[in-house]
Amino acid sequence: MASSNQAGGAMQRAVRRDYLFWLTATTSDMLSRAVWSLALPFVIFALTSSTATAGLVQSLGQIAYLCVMLLGGALVDRISRRTGMVVRGLTGMVLWIGFGVLVWTHLLNLWILIAIFLTAQLLDGLFGMADNAALRSIVHDDEQFVQVTGINQGREAAVRIGGGPIGGLLYALGAAVPFLVSGALLVW
Repeated sequence: MASSNQAGGAMQRAVRRDYLFWLTATTSDMLSRAVWSLALPFVIFALTSSTATAGLVQSLGQIAYLCVMLLGGALVDRISRRTGMVVRGLTGMVLWIGFGVLVWTHLLNLWILIAIFLTAQLLDGLFGMADNAALRSIVHDDEQFVQVTGINQGREAAVRIGGGPIGGLLYALGAAVPFLVSGALLVW
């Protein structure tokens, strides 16, 4: 009996540790998207002096995301969720830090911006559901799953409320800063 209690305790610690890693990674990912999403239209407008172009580029990104989302769901079901999260994080890190460097060096043009943004959106559509799918493989107990789902919804609301103002503050420090910070947040 004592050995089964010890095994149960070790299992609970492993679940708690894995959940905390998951929570940190997904919070960082959410904050990254919230930060760059406010700054992106400002950069597009600075390049083109056109609000219509800013709206069009963001619409194209959303369409790209939606076009691959179903395929992404099927892909995430067939690969390791951790692999999906790592691929999304690493590619996002490279894309957004590269974007920030291009903004900082004044080498960014509209076509490069569109290419980077569409690539990021396509990768988000393909691998973006890996994080939620991974949660169920970390927390098996139904009661605990309900608890962590509630925690996650509160966290998501907090990031959505706070992410935009943080992105605006970072943009005020420099047009490249939100993208560099977004890329750095994806290192987690």
